[in-house]
Amino acid sequence: MAMSRVRMSRGVFDNTMAYARWGVGAKMVLFVPGGPGNTLPEGPLRIVGARLFRPLVDAGYAVWAVTRPRNLPDGYSIEDMADDYAAVITAEFGGGVDIVIGSSMGGLIVQYLAANHPDCAETFVALAAACDVTEESKDLVRHQAAVVASGDRTQRGLAAAEQMLPGRRLGWLRRLLVPLAARIWDWQTDPSEHEHFEHDYAIESDAVIQFNAREALPRIRVPVLLINGDRDRNYPKELVEETAQLIPDCTLVWYPGKGHDATCANPRLGPVILDYISQRSAPASAS
Repeated sequence: MAMSRVRMSRGVFDNTMAYARWGVGAKMVLFVPGGPGNTLPEGPLRIVGARLFRPLVDAGYAVWAVTRPRNLPDGYSIEDMADDYAAVITAEFGGGVDIVIGSSMGGLIVQYLAANHPDCAETFVALAAACDVTEESKDLVRHQAAVVASGDRTQRGLAAAEQMLPGRRLGWLRRLLVPLAARIWDWQTDPSEHEHFEHDYAIESDAVIQFNAREALPRIRVPVLLINGDRDRNYPKELVEETAQLIPDCTLVWYPGKGHDATCANPRLGPVILDYISQRSAPASAS
C-alpha cells in the first residue's frame, strides 16, 4: 500500500526569512538549508524534501525549512546567520525547537547556533559539514558566485555539472549534462524568487569562504550529532574527524561510500536522528 504524500506549505516571516513546512506535528524541527542561495526548493526537489523528512513527520514532528533573510548586509558572516536563526526561533517558535538540522552550509550555521545559542534547541544536528572549508571548495564557491553574477544560465549549468562530476576526464559527460544541471540549480536556487538573490548569493559565498569555526567549537556545551559521507570532497574525512574532536560532546555518524550531495539527500537522516535521540534519552529514563 502506497504511503500518502507529505504536503509542503510555504510562506515568508516578517523578517523576510522564507519557509517551507512539512507536517503539522506538535514537535518542531528547524531545518537550515544549504547554500549559497537563500531560496526555497522548487520542482522535484520538493519531493526530495518530503522523502527526506518523512520519518520525522511520521514521528510527530513538523519540519520547517527556513532560508536566510533577504537583502543581506555586507560582511554578513556565518555567525551572523546563526544569530538570525536564533532570533527567528524566539520570534516564531516560542524560543525553542526540538531539533535543529543544518545541511551543508546550514551545518556550518548550526555549529555557531550550538556554541552561541545552546537553549534554542534540544538536539543539534550538522549534516555534511565541518569546522572549516577546503581551499578546493572555496575555489568552487568563488567560481559559482561569479557565474551567478554573470547571469549566464549555460555557465550556471556547466558549473553545476562540474560539481556533480569533477575531474578532467569527465568533461565530455559534463557538457551533455549542462541543460539538466542548469535546471537542477534553478530548482535549488531560483534567482526569480526575490529581487535580492544575486546580491545575497555573493554575500553568502563570501561568508562560506571566510568560515572557520575551530575557535567556537570547544565552547559548545550541548550534544551535537555530526553526519557525513566518507567520500565528501567538500568536507574530507580528516576535517570531519577534527571537527568531532573539537566538540566536547559529539556523536559522529558516517554514511559509507557517500559524497556530499548523496549525504544531504540521504533518507537515512530521519531514522539516524530518531535513533540518536532515543539513545540519548535512554540513560535518563533508566535513572
